[in-house]
Amino acid sequence: MQYRTDSHLANTRVNSKFTELYEPGNDMFTADTTELVIEDQHNRRPDLLANQLYGNQRLWWLFMHFNPNILKDPIMDFTAGKTIIVPVAQRSSIDMRM
Repeated sequence: MQYRTDSHLANTRVNSKFTELYEPGNDMFTADTTELVIEDQHNRRPDLLANQLYGNQRLWWLFMHFNPNILKDPIMDFTAGKTIIVPVAQRSSIDMRM
């Protein structure tokens, strides 16, 4: 079994019985982060913001991963006006999907 390339488990090895130690990382992103204010159109919709920023709505979990003290609930805490930290996508990864 292998995880999808857009999964947070993509770099984690799997043997025949279980998932091995978690190895975070995704070559779609740089090590840089930036602050972002959640706009009204993304109120309680992390999937829409993930799609806008990264071209994939399944990457909504990144917001939870980078903001564990701000976003306790992935939907209800994702509200307009809140400032969160987001990873910066590598330009080449975005260009390849377009």
